[in-house]
Formats: sequence, C-alpha cells, structure tokens
Amino acid sequence: MNLDFKYLVHEACVAAVDEKISLMKQELHSLIKDGNNESKSSAGDKHETAKAMNQLEQEKIGTQIEELEKQKTDLQRIDLSLDLGYIMKGSLVSTNQGYLFVAIGLGKVKVKDNLVFAVSTSSPLGKEIVGHKRNEKVEVNGIEYEIKKIW
Repeated sequence: MNLDFKYLVHEACVAAVDEKISLMKQELHSLIKDGNNESKSSAGDKHETAKAMNQLEQEKIGTQIEELEKQKTDLQRIDLSLDLGYIMKGSLVSTNQGYLFVAIGLGKVKVKDNLVFAVSTSSPLGKEIVGHKRNEKVEVNGIEYEIKKIW
C-alpha cells in the first residue's frame, strides 16, 4: 500500500458519510410526509400521540444529520499530507490487526478489497494509539496492536 491508498480511504469515508446523510434526509422527508398525511386523516388522542411521536423522531433524525455533517467537516479538514512519524488524526495505520484510519468513528470501510477500520481519536483505540510510532505496540480491550506502518 502507498500514500494513494490513504487518499482512497479518506474518499471512501467521505462517501460513506454522504450516503448516511442522504439516507437520513430521505427518512426525515418520509416522516414529514407521513406527519402531514396523518394530520389530514386522524382525530383525537390517538392522532395527537402519533403526531408527537413523529415530531420526536424528526428531531432525533435532525440531530443525527447534524452530527454526520460535523463528521464530514472534520474529515474534510484533515491534512492528509502531514507525516510526522507518529500516529495522529488523519493517519492511516497498518497493524497486525489490519488497517486503521484515525479520523472519525465510522467502523468498517471497504477500499480496494481491503477492510479499513475508521476510528475516532476519542474512541478507546483512537485515544491509545495516537502519538505512537512504527514498531510500537498498544493494547486495547485485551487486543494487541503492533504498528507496522504509518502514512
């Protein structure tokens, strides 16, 4: 793997966040549409309860969209060209456990037939691994990570 792979991982993470945002917006649109239809056809306490539940769900999804937008902004602000010899936000790391992209908590991302785990710097693994260098080892939840390469 090379530096280009790091850029592909970054692009895949941005695309994954964009896809999540799109799905959430579709769900929100559907809820708004359902809420409008409900208000035209129902009456009484049952209607008020359904309307309130719909409104709560809309607010929850709105909050999730805001969080995803923040994650996207965080990703876009990362300077991928920085290489200081140690792990920091924006580092792609090859370990004995696989690839890690230290950026946002996104989970598994598939890039060129490779699974990369996107982890946040505030996650237990992210907190532990930041600042470490090549050939060092860290242990998180009983799993040892040997740092093989950092991009």
